[in-house]
Amino acid sequence: MADVFISYKKEDRALAEQVEAALVASGLSSWWDTSLHPRESWDAIIQREIAEAKAVIVIWTPRSVRSEWVRIEANYGKQHGKLVPLLVEACDIPLAFTLTQAANLTDWDGSDEHKGWQTALGWVQAHTTALHSPDPLPEQTTAPAAPALHQPVAVAPVPTPRQFEPQGVGVSQSPPPFNASSYVYISHPRDIDRDLMRAVVRALFRRSVSVWLWDPAPYALTREEQLAIGRQSAATDFAKAMLQRIETAPCNLLLIGEHSKAGGFQTQEIDHALAHGIYAAARVDGVEHGGLPSEFQTGFLPDLNPAANDDETIQNRIAGLADDVARIVHGSTGVAKESAGQKRGVWAFGVAVLFAAVAVGWWTFDTFVADGTITETSGSTEAAVENAVLDSYSPGDEFRDCDECPEMVVIPSGSFVIGSPSSEAGRQDDEGPLRTVQIGYELAVGKYEVTWAEWEACVADGGCDNAGPLGAGGDNGWGRGSRPVIRVSWEDAQAYVLWLSRKTGERYRLLSEAEWEYAARGVTTPTAAFTRFSWGDGDPTCSRGARNGAVFIPCEGSETEPVGFSAANAFGLHDLHGNVWEWTQDCYQDSYSGAPTDGSARLVSGCSQRVLRGGSWVSNPIRLRSANRSRYLPSNRGVDVGFRVARTLSPPTP
Repeated sequence: MADVFISYKKEDRALAEQVEAALVASGLSSWWDTSLHPRESWDAIIQREIAEAKAVIVIWTPRSVRSEWVRIEANYGKQHGKLVPLLVEACDIPLAFTLTQAANLTDWDGSDEHKGWQTALGWVQAHTTALHSPDPLPEQTTAPAAPALHQPVAVAPVPTPRQFEPQGVGVSQSPPPFNASSYVYISHPRDIDRDLMRAVVRALFRRSVSVWLWDPAPYALTREEQLAIGRQSAATDFAKAMLQRIETAPCNLLLIGEHSKAGGFQTQEIDHALAHGIYAAARVDGVEHGGLPSEFQTGFLPDLNPAANDDETIQNRIAGLADDVARIVHGSTGVAKESAGQKRGVWAFGVAVLFAAVAVGWWTFDTFVADGTITETSGSTEAAVENAVLDSYSPGDEFRDCDECPEMVVIPSGSFVIGSPSSEAGRQDDEGPLRTVQIGYELAVGKYEVTWAEWEACVADGGCDNAGPLGAGGDNGWGRGSRPVIRVSWEDAQAYVLWLSRKTGERYRLLSEAEWEYAARGVTTPTAAFTRFSWGDGDPTCSRGARNGAVFIPCEGSETEPVGFSAANAFGLHDLHGNVWEWTQDCYQDSYSGAPTDGSARLVSGCSQRVLRGGSWVSNPIRLRSANRSRYLPSNRGVDVGFRVARTLSPPTP
């Protein structure tokens, strides 16, 4: 074990050698990456050495301040109270470290008598002569001894840990072992509050959620807890390997702070999660609403800022956040709460899962009781809560949130049986087993499929890119306007609902597969008779306005038709059978075994295909059935593929 770990940028090797020589002359040992050997797990070695070192010297230069690795190592030293920064060349030290005084070595020639070096050496010796235990728990922390040489070093008192964990809950006695197929990837600013981060990790552990974290060492977790956390081993391209973890994670937890979009590695993590992953998010410091990444400026993120909230408020909000992450990772709502009656600080709009790649912010309530009434609100969300109360609809109501927005119809809460019985004509193997699904909330669904006119409003406003649909053939020469938009990928649909959400301040998204079938069947009880279509068992007809009207393969013209071809079903929705296939949120699985029964989307790691529903103008009647399922690559654009949108109006029934 070396006395000192030296962090530097490879272009500053000569400066690191000068520092090493001066340490050796003072009787101190050091470790830096020249000690690595080929084929060693370099990241594991670095993590071990920096943990065991008694002091971490960081060499600040115009080159090192731009290095993510140097910042990571500096943050580790800062979190563990053993950072010794050296300003070797004039530069702007990263903001997170400006409050930690650096020894001025800008004119140092390597001499032991240099005043700046004597200061730095005194700081190092303060750490190397003190009792030190790597990764101490708060109660084990000891103040460093006074330096042996030169001026005394002021030692700040060890702060009392904040109590972000409920009374009687603390160390995870049996944290879940890391599960590579079911985990949450945590992205966070490097200067996140240690006690806050520890509380988040333990809240996830208590819900049996496996955790992937870049470096668990700074957060005073027990050895057992640290060993249960997944982390990246040696990789040819470390950043690439980490981003791949984001892609395969069932959920990414984005903890957003003032420096999250400052150009460091977390910037890449956030951008990658938005593009590829399912995620939850929260604010963890004083970052202003306008300073959030643009994707989160609609609505509100849960506020976990220790400087602005008391411990109980943060406890409750962490509990709510952990509940929502657990629902996504476990794929169900059967998540253990902190206690049966504990109030939640966060309620995520949606259907017990967050939007994939388009989460647009969360409302934060101090209390949201079971009947949906709001008993307390935080000052920062009073307007949002007022709007939420006033924004009430009844089943059957129709509305638009803007002139260019799709017309929406409110459908009632209820339950139904998803899938088809073995006796149904045309049944496919992936339409079972039958499962009762509870839609415990009111939902607004697009009255029609999204039209070309609605899509092009998004394009004109800069929210959607028309290059993909047009490059794939556009409207195929049939016309646009009120016809359903076609040749849109699942990713295009996500861009549209994100734009719609930003424009209106509401939470638009795709329907889950279960919601789509519930909307298509138009029934609210599981005892309702099974029928092949929303109108019954009879085949569709090509007659516009007919109760069983649909655009499908026998119809004249062999093309899409303007929306509203079919008469409305029992819920007031049109064209659920035929015209265009409709994207849903779900990852395709060939069975309903293990699928959610609360209306939420089925989300799995490594999701390669998304579910399509409803059939199209080139489908036969079998493919138009309410229970029929298809799938497509999320990047594909089909001449018969479009989408319909949804907006959740009330919280799920507990």
